[in-house]
Amino acid sequence: MNISHRSSALMLLSTLTLALNGLVTQLLTPMLPIILLLFLRLLLPGCLMLATARARFWNYVSFSALKNVMLRAVFITLCQGFFILALYKLTLIEAVVLFSTGPLFIPLLESVVYKREIDLFVVPTLLLMMIGLIIQSMTDQGITLRWELLIGLAAGFFNACSQLCLFQISKEKTPVLVANGFCFLIAALFSTLFFILPLFVGGLNAELAAGSLVVESAWLLLGLLVLLAVFSSATQYFRSSAYKLVTSGSELAPLIYTSVVFSYLLQLTILDSPVNGQQLVGISFIVIACLMQTKRNRS
Repeated sequence: MNISHRSSALMLLSTLTLALNGLVTQLLTPMLPIILLLFLRLLLPGCLMLATARARFWNYVSFSALKNVMLRAVFITLCQGFFILALYKLTLIEAVVLFSTGPLFIPLLESVVYKREIDLFVVPTLLLMMIGLIIQSMTDQGITLRWELLIGLAAGFFNACSQLCLFQISKEKTPVLVANGFCFLIAALFSTLFFILPLFVGGLNAELAAGSLVVESAWLLLGLLVLLAVFSSATQYFRSSAYKLVTSGSELAPLIYTSVVFSYLLQLTILDSPVNGQQLVGISFIVIACLMQTKRNRS
């Protein structure tokens, strides 16, 4: 298998495990409070990746990669926090689509971080994305702003920030499992701040305490948590390994949206929750905008 095919295969594996991870996370949302689910969503994969690295080769994060590891930990905390909150409010496919809008924000971030000139092509893609959000917000009474869509969009923005850091980290000598393991472990530590946030910001207790810790089977909960750790770790490993084989993240960007296809199939088959026509049209506008931006980046 040549490098091109190998990198594509690794990216497809990462999007499949990402969709499975989203499914498991949504299955856990009725069982656990948001802040506890976020903490476990970060802690368990971090421990699993570092334990695997320790068993295989163990290595510390290089000093040159440490800055990006710390930054990515912050962005992962915010990204996963918004994504989990979106899963409490949206269907799996809606949450995954909004989570995958990261490439739309990357040109804006690159203009700030790397001082690159913003291509005017960004404007129509962002406009298409907004049209998609508006269509999804339409009701019989007119357009009603759905704040949960903005929550999902925030997850996409911080996902873009995280991906920029991940691409930089993948070019360092630090092993994939070590770098990502430390990212998630540090992110888990950052997420503990959410446990005390309701003490300072009124009105957050109800949102952050969503879920009940009541589950019919403790074994079911344990099994889902194990799958959550495995799928999260696999996503990070496959994606970082794919990035190591290419010179630019845009080479693999089109494959990111296969997670939307996988999530749609999982929602139909396992969750038995079909997407209505209006949702499908809105989602299509967002996906088209992302694909247009991706094609532009590659040309």
